[in-house]
Amino acid sequence: QDRRCIPRHFVCDHDRDCSDGSDESQECFYPTCGPNHFRCENGRCLMQKSWECDGEFDCHDHSDEAPKNPHCNSSENPCNDTAYTCNNGNCINETLLCDHKDDCGDGSDELNCFINECLNSKLSGCSQLCEDLKTSFKCRCHPGFRLKDDGKTCVDIDECTTTYPCTQRCINTHGSFHCLCVDGFQLSPENPTICKSISDEEPFLIFANRYYLRKLNLDGSNYTLLKQGLNNAVALDFHYQEQMIYWTDVNTQGSMIRRMHINGSDVQVLHRTLLSNPDGLAVDWVGGNLYWCDKGRDTIEVSKLNGAYRTVLVNNGLKEPRAIAVDVRYGYLYWSDWGDTPHIGRIGMDGTNRSVVVQDKLTWPNGLTLDFINDRIYWADAREDYIAFTSMDGTNRHTVLTEDIPHIFAMTLFEEYIYWTD
Repeated sequence: QDRRCIPRHFVCDHDRDCSDGSDESQECFYPTCGPNHFRCENGRCLMQKSWECDGEFDCHDHSDEAPKNPHCNSSENPCNDTAYTCNNGNCINETLLCDHKDDCGDGSDELNCFINECLNSKLSGCSQLCEDLKTSFKCRCHPGFRLKDDGKTCVDIDECTTTYPCTQRCINTHGSFHCLCVDGFQLSPENPTICKSISDEEPFLIFANRYYLRKLNLDGSNYTLLKQGLNNAVALDFHYQEQMIYWTDVNTQGSMIRRMHINGSDVQVLHRTLLSNPDGLAVDWVGGNLYWCDKGRDTIEVSKLNGAYRTVLVNNGLKEPRAIAVDVRYGYLYWSDWGDTPHIGRIGMDGTNRSVVVQDKLTWPNGLTLDFINDRIYWADAREDYIAFTSMDGTNRHTVLTEDIPHIFAMTLFEEYIYWTD
């Protein structure tokens, strides 16, 4: 239905080849699997029942192996990785295959022995590589290709939308891919998937740790104190062109939003009234506005960078707004909320077109940052312990990291790395 052309035998083969899935419609008739076959959850038939629980994923949905297949870890499956599962369910050692003896009891260990199906491509039907096994064969693919659910046909893997190998632009090619960089970056000579900045200026991180603001080189060196004597600095952002740091100081006696020059001069209080817990802050460096979210007042507010014209942008539907980020290109504001209905939302920077972008598998969405080059939202969940991204509209979700991240608070991106505070 999306007007794309695919080979006719790809239709109704349990494999979505059309992006809209119209080649696997409800009108498809899928033949039932034979007694010596294994049926995958998606309906595909594996040619050999012995391929179940053999330590190799033959079903694309991985339903033939643990952990999806409970048989592989239960007493129902007495065969281990080095054993052969007979058609009648018995287990024999693989060394007993094709020894001219009926070790299985049903003769299945002596079927198709001493036949190399791979010598005849018409017999195997493999479109690329073929591996001869003692009683059968398996089709294989060259790197950059995957086996379709017919178990024979190899098709190109679109690495750009599945494994995301490039840090910036990615072009899929037949059996491979090619990376490109946007203006201001060039491919690393050591790794052609990574784009490095060509600026002579050394990049640095600025972070808050309650009582002070510090500056840090990306390799962890040159640890510089910018401001000390703070009560509870929580959120911050940086206006590069003006070299100004904006931050929130959250205190039960009275919270504040302040700014100063990165050299420590020109400290100004922008807001000190009607503030409770401003946990998120974002600078709109194009429109000259400052946005913040307040989890005590359950609001998102905006003012000019000098504190003038303060306005409440969102005052309903928020429970625990935490992080905030601006997309100045398209005029959208993104926020995370870890309240009763945790979500990542967005709204026009003028207060229109509000929507929920991500709401599945969220508990405490804390850190939030935008990847302008690849049009992605990155966030961290401090309860579920993962970092993930989606496209700006919430589609194409992908988990980046799920280990050793107990409680991420804030995060940012540069070149091929994500940086976060914990």
